[in-house]
Amino acid sequence: DELVALFEHTAEQAASRDDRIDLLLKAGRLWAEKLDDRDRAAQAYSRVLEIAPGHPAALRFLVGYHTEHEQWDKLVALYEDALRSRTTGESEQAMLLQIGMVNWRMRADPDAAEPYFQRLRKVDPMHPGALEFFREYYTEKGDQQKLSQILSDAQRLASTPEHKVTLAIEVAKNAENGRN
Repeated sequence: DELVALFEHTAEQAASRDDRIDLLLKAGRLWAEKLDDRDRAAQAYSRVLEIAPGHPAALRFLVGYHTEHEQWDKLVALYEDALRSRTTGESEQAMLLQIGMVNWRMRADPDAAEPYFQRLRKVDPMHPGALEFFREYYTEKGDQQKLSQILSDAQRLASTPEHKVTLAIEVAKNAENGRN
């Protein structure tokens, strides 16, 4: 307890940004691993993200913490901050996928997820997670035309003949369903 208090107090006084981050990370690890207080660890890691948005270790801990506590709003905000900061080792695609999946699956809000999957599709039109989302999303909305466009875009970029054929068949079936 005394050591973690020292780390936190010293972090407040530290002159350099890197020293503050290092001390807060140490405090967070002590809270989580030695003192078994994940709530206090989350506070320390949140302070790290205030200084360095998207810091990989702090982000990793807080993603797990908010997921464990089913704090979906906080989880989405965490990913959005990391996405804006672009200082994280996580790729933009991974962040977009995570935000989209939390909104779609955890919050059951596909309309909130749709812009993130659209952004993911712009980066990677063949992304399996995005295609899965759009299949369900536009089928539920009854917008076969939009789904066919997305699948056609993916088909044009497919790298193997087998994948092109599979997507072409899906586009054809989708068009047929749209006429019925």
